Amino acid sequence: MRFTVAELLKLPDISGIRLAAGASGVENEISRTNIMDNPDTFDWLIAGEFLLTTGYIFKDDEDMQRSIVRRLAEIHCAGMGLKVRRYFAKTPDCMVEEADRLGFPLVELPFGHSLSTVGSMINERLYIRDDERMSQALSIHRDLTKAALKSGGLSEIARVAVGFIRNPILIFDSGWHLLAWQEYPGNPLPLGSNIPLKRKEAALPKEFTDSMPPELEMFRKPIARRLPLPGGSQPLCRVMPVGGGDGSLYGYIVIWETVHTMDAADYAALEHVSISVAMERVRAREIEEIKHRISRDFFDDLLSGAIESISAARSLAEAHGLKWNAKYRCVLVRHTNSDKEDQLINHQKYADCCNLAAEICKKAAKAIKIHIVMVPHSYQTIFLAEQPEASGEAVDAIRQFAETLLEELEKAFDPREIIIAIGASSPDIMRITESYSDAQKTMRLARGWDNPERIIYADDYAAFRLLDKFVEPQQLREFTRKSIGSLIDWDKENGSDLVRTLSCYFSFSGNMSEAAKFMFIHRNTYIYRMEKIKGILKNDFANPHKLLEYQLALLAMRIAGQE
Repeated sequence: MRFTVAELLKLPDISGIRLAAGASGVENEISRTNIMDNPDTFDWLIAGEFLLTTGYIFKDDEDMQRSIVRRLAEIHCAGMGLKVRRYFAKTPDCMVEEADRLGFPLVELPFGHSLSTVGSMINERLYIRDDERMSQALSIHRDLTKAALKSGGLSEIARVAVGFIRNPILIFDSGWHLLAWQEYPGNPLPLGSNIPLKRKEAALPKEFTDSMPPELEMFRKPIARRLPLPGGSQPLCRVMPVGGGDGSLYGYIVIWETVHTMDAADYAALEHVSISVAMERVRAREIEEIKHRISRDFFDDLLSGAIESISAARSLAEAHGLKWNAKYRCVLVRHTNSDKEDQLINHQKYADCCNLAAEICKKAAKAIKIHIVMVPHSYQTIFLAEQPEASGEAVDAIRQFAETLLEELEKAFDPREIIIAIGASSPDIMRITESYSDAQKTMRLARGWDNPERIIYADDYAAFRLLDKFVEPQQLREFTRKSIGSLIDWDKENGSDLVRTLSCYFSFSGNMSEAAKFMFIHRNTYIYRMEKIKGILKNDFANPHKLLEYQLALLAMRIAGQE
């Protein structure tokens, strides 16, 4: 049973109600009522709603008066009821003009009835349709349940959904990557001809997704947006967030409203589809989490050297995408300089950063045509990069990959925070733990040292590995004290920064201009500090053996954790 604007005008309980404009739209069906008290209401409206307002928000703005009529007609609202003799003696002429042009009903509500009273009267008529709506809802629920039981995933849900909504449908994850879609017969703007349909990739322009309200995940019904296409067409899209009861956002459903103007029944169906999509996303996440946990456990054992059986390591490695007879280098990527406590507090934000870094790594590897295997990890990006057979090509490929990766990472993260550490080559899978250890130690060294390089190779730090492996920490501390102890003491007593000044001197191969720039001080200041260092150490830096000693002392200080 339909309840239209024409029937609203005939209600005997609302004496004085009259049609002010838009007579050609009086057969519009009313599905529910809503009250407009601020301009943001547009994002909450759906087709078929009858809007009630006093007009306060647009009483002094003619442009807004025209715009509101156009927007409501575009969203396919049933009509608008304006309470007169409050802020308007009658419906503004500009609104009458727009409404007649668009066939959008404008109804004048008598002053003696409150908006809530009018809304209640309309809702009483709408309750009559509840039995019919319930029957339809059960049918939708039954068909979507069958789709879920078929294990067809989101594609099967989308196929069933278009049968009820009668428009093409697209399903995205929370990052607007396309997961599934379904065309509808007779679509004048075919999906495949107007947007790229590739799973797990962006299908809609960034300008469109950026136009969504920042609090969209809190909405429980779709919002309307026009999508500009290259050919000039602008199909109306209904964007429905897919959320969980715990506030989680699982993605978005986009209805491409080009075949059928959605009505109340379609919106009811869309709500059921949203629930089915949320359940499917939860199921998929749980499966992925199990896979992730299994993979993480394997790689943790592999990188720690806990797998002692060669046959077990071989079969497990092949199951996780590693080639048993290939050589690999372990690569660590740090993209943000946050401590562990901050990572725990902002877990989701940090996890999103790690996922973004992982995607960038995959694209860089694909561009260089190098095979990599991602290693699941919570707080850093780790992967194993396969080396080409020829030794010369191996070095070139790894370096080219690292440079490409750095270039892409710098577009997404703060370049000052990015460090890529590349471990030594492992002769076989069983010894990959050595490459991982090399990369870890080199990363730790780079984070604690004034190193201008963003890409660091363990192969270039043979002296570091030698001292770390064969010299006891106490011996390293004693060597540091004997060599540059006077400089360390000077810094502690005077609050100066001479040890770091000396470190930068070696990092920039004696180039004082570049070292000063790195430390954000004037070149003359840097030269003065170096002269001060020479005086404290009682050395004019002319003896290359003493220079080597100072470099080793700085290195030993970092390894031993001495400040």
